[in-house]
Amino acid sequence: MMNPTNQFDLCRGGRRRCMMFIPAVVATLLFAGCEGDQIVRYQVPKPVPRKVLAQETGTDTQQAGPKDRMIAAMIPQGDQAWFFKLSGPDEVVEPQMPGFLSLIKSVRFVGTGDGGPDWTLPEGWQQQPGSGMRYATITIESAGTPLELSVMRLPSVDVIANVNRWRDQLGLPPTTAEKLYSSETPGEEVVRVPLDGTEAVLVNLVGRLKQSRMGRPFASGRRQMPRPASPAGDDPKNDASVKPAPPSALTYDTPEQWSPGRVGGMRKAAFIVEDAGSSVEITAIDLAPGAGDLLSNVNRWRQQVGLEAVTLETLNEQLKQIDVNKKKANYVELVGSTETILSVITIDAGQAWFFKLKGDNDLAAREKERFEQFVRSVNFGQNDGAESGK
Repeated sequence: MMNPTNQFDLCRGGRRRCMMFIPAVVATLLFAGCEGDQIVRYQVPKPVPRKVLAQETGTDTQQAGPKDRMIAAMIPQGDQAWFFKLSGPDEVVEPQMPGFLSLIKSVRFVGTGDGGPDWTLPEGWQQQPGSGMRYATITIESAGTPLELSVMRLPSVDVIANVNRWRDQLGLPPTTAEKLYSSETPGEEVVRVPLDGTEAVLVNLVGRLKQSRMGRPFASGRRQMPRPASPAGDDPKNDASVKPAPPSALTYDTPEQWSPGRVGGMRKAAFIVEDAGSSVEITAIDLAPGAGDLLSNVNRWRQQVGLEAVTLETLNEQLKQIDVNKKKANYVELVGSTETILSVITIDAGQAWFFKLKGDNDLAAREKERFEQFVRSVNFGQNDGAESGK
């Protein structure tokens, strides 16, 4: 079915409105860049009526209940990309669109290397220190509902993969590269915005954020995992193609926000964290000492998140140290375009132990501190004063 279009004139150099219809994102951008007195004529698609859309797709586009909105921006810079994302109830997030666009259009990159961008915050917005993989958190007070805008820096950007990941979080079907910038679905927009020396991709979506299990209670405190009678059912390819080590008395402190995951065989502990359609999984696995080869394991994990392999020399420059059971352990942080792996490897009591968090970049950044606290709390049962089953 052919979609009719509306024409409108936009008078540059003034603030008066001269249009019959324009999507919120494009309108704000055009007003922000007005110069001179030239009159420019644009054509924009007329939105498909909801009833017609429902008839053509067989879906009800007017389902009852509150909606959620996500506005985000991806800005490539060299071999990295910067992600700005804000999501929440539609009636709270939608009024922040002008401020969000103002922030994105103010982004400037000075110099190269590890230096971050500069930007200008809208009135009332406050920047908080970054944590983990978050470069910064920007807080917004709105109608008594606080909002958080996350800013992250990742090694690369895959626009369609990230847009479809966000669409999934909102319960929307995936789109294609051909349809990415030409959506006619009400509430959806993906547009390119020229910036100083680069270009931003702005995403504006409306749906229903998937339900989270973050708030579900889960007993905290010292716990000891049961010792499995048999390794039957394990898939060694998940973490190493070797037989599991003998059972050991593993104890640890469990964050309240973590829900129990699948355990058995090599998995001595497992947890799941879900929030707004995103998830991360945390596992603790013990293997024979020969499975603890650092370089081969790290390169396998790098492949899982879409990163290239590294040499031992390069790896040594990237390694961190963390205390596990009163010993120093190797700690790696691998951030891909959409997924992150945090992993700790230690050899203790004749076993190779792997503590691993894998999942969505944003959620992994939020859970990084809890993962590190979990790892530091680990005890293998041989130290004096170890607590078991408490």
